[in-house]
Amino acid sequence: GGKLNLTAADKGKNSGVFLPGTALEDEDVTAEMKISGFTGLTADIANPMVKLVFGLGDSAASSDPAGTGIFDVRIQGGKVAVYEWNGSKMAVATGSWKDAVYGESFTLKVVRAGTSVTVSIDGTEIGTWTLGRFGDVYKGGSIGVASWGAKDGLTIEKLDVIAASLQ
Repeated sequence: GGKLNLTAADKGKNSGVFLPGTALEDEDVTAEMKISGFTGLTADIANPMVKLVFGLGDSAASSDPAGTGIFDVRIQGGKVAVYEWNGSKMAVATGSWKDAVYGESFTLKVVRAGTSVTVSIDGTEIGTWTLGRFGDVYKGGSIGVASWGAKDGLTIEKLDVIAASLQ
């Protein structure tokens, strides 16, 4: 219950949160997140981005937890992509960016089943990506949320995570 407001930490750029209480096993998982306030331009950034990060260890930087995860789902500039990480190496898209329609407020749904990640926005499936680009495999872990360039911050109105280990 309640809302999570991500406010920019450095001049309208980074904001993020590490959610250690949601530690997942290596299992299928569905995450659904309602986002609002995903608008605005900063002096430096024309296309705000939001990420839902999976596979975090015991701790992560609060400004952008993506670098310590195994994969993240990114929304930016009318597109969606899944990026993978290998430790602290640079993230690389695991497949192409796909066109998506969303407004200032929308619901993001991410379903990880085995090595597949399927992303939907407001009930419309955007695409499915296959994990495993780096050879590191998702083994579970905590999740995080980060944004980049949302001028006045953004609000996570709900975040539901469904997985067997959380029951």
